[in-house]
Amino acid sequence: MSEAVMSDAAGAVDARALAGKWKWLMLDGALMVLVGLIALFAPIPAVYAMTIVWGAFAFVDGIFSIAAGIGRARKKEEHWVAMLLRGALGLMAGIVVLVMPMVATVALTAFTWAMISIWTLATGVMEVAAAIRLRKEIKGEWMLALSGIVSVIIGLLVPAIIIMYPAASIVAMGYVIGFWALAHGALTLSLAWKLKKIDA
Repeated sequence: MSEAVMSDAAGAVDARALAGKWKWLMLDGALMVLVGLIALFAPIPAVYAMTIVWGAFAFVDGIFSIAAGIGRARKKEEHWVAMLLRGALGLMAGIVVLVMPMVATVALTAFTWAMISIWTLATGVMEVAAAIRLRKEIKGEWMLALSGIVSVIIGLLVPAIIIMYPAASIVAMGYVIGFWALAHGALTLSLAWKLKKIDA
């Protein structure tokens, strides 16, 4: 049997195995669509809930990391200090979120938008620099420069909007979560529907 035939056969087996799970994928997709709709209709509670979930995860992960670090220390294995440090940080982050959820929600939203702002600024500066370098080599470099300038402006506006309208930034983050969940859910449902046909 040739490699191509064997590869096709293996692919068919994998597809069949995955097709048997189409119901779980359908459920997952439906739940994600539901989460997306809830986030779009109630963006602030969605961000709040996401923050609580993240805090709970950090807390539990911190406990397990500390336990793993202690276990490594007893067995005299490497990296046990790093594991303990990771656990301590996770535990502290989880406690902060669970004790002060609203403060944590605002902080998480501000941090996320700050990272987006920094990325947008960096991208814009690089695009403008590239346009300047390429101005003698290509025509239409002004479009690249304009794209970079727009990115820089947006990167500067994001922190200004967060400072002036902090509630608006949380609402926007809720909409981002909503649209992402809807897109993810729709794609998962589409995959589940195709797998259902294979499983039939």
